Amino acid sequence: MKLGSAGRICCPQMSIRRPRASPVNAYIVISDPEYLYDRVTTWHVETEASTGKPLREVGLDSANRVVLIAPWLGNYGFIVDSPVTFNPVEYEHVSAEQFEQEWNSFDTTNVS
Repeated sequence: MKLGSAGRICCPQMSIRRPRASPVNAYIVISDPEYLYDRVTTWHVETEASTGKPLREVGLDSANRVVLIAPWLGNYGFIVDSPVTFNPVEYEHVSAEQFEQEWNSFDTTNVS
């Protein structure tokens, strides 16, 4: 795992993406996205700077495609929902811009 600027951490292992806004309400059924965890090879984790607590996670597959994000809908995440904290000096850093781009690129069709 690695930590980047603005408290982002890279962890070798996972992925997700955020839904796009819609002017019309939509009611859909989303199954538990845990089945996607096996596809994740790298995790990018946003952490709270002062405590190292994970806030958001992005899971990437072997082709560096975002396959999941968390928290999202009812899924708190794999890393975010754990009691782990991170020391920034122990991890590789990714930029805040890269993390946000990955987060915003999440395609909900992967999990619906």
